[in-house]
Amino acid sequence: RLDLDTVITGSSWDAALCAARAVVDGVDAVLEGGADAAFCVVRPAGHHAGPRGASACFMEKESQSASHGFCLLSNAAIGAAHAMAARGRDMG
Repeated sequence: RLDLDTVITGSSWDAALCAARAVVDGVDAVLEGGADAAFCVVRPAGHHAGPRGASACFMEKESQSASHGFCLLSNAAIGAAHAMAARGRDMG
């Protein structure tokens, strides 16, 4: 367990990396012109993971957890960071 909500298995990290890879592949498809848009159906989505894991307001008292609510990685942040690295900060 990472926290009260997050049970992990031996495959959890690999699953999180596969989800992040799907997001990066979606970003690449759009940036390279192969797609107009990308929708990645990944679980967990990553919406509870912050830059250092869970936000303090969401963490259980005394918890040293690095995530919250099943999210090991923030896939939206990974996709945005990948797009910025690929195209630079000026995406306009």
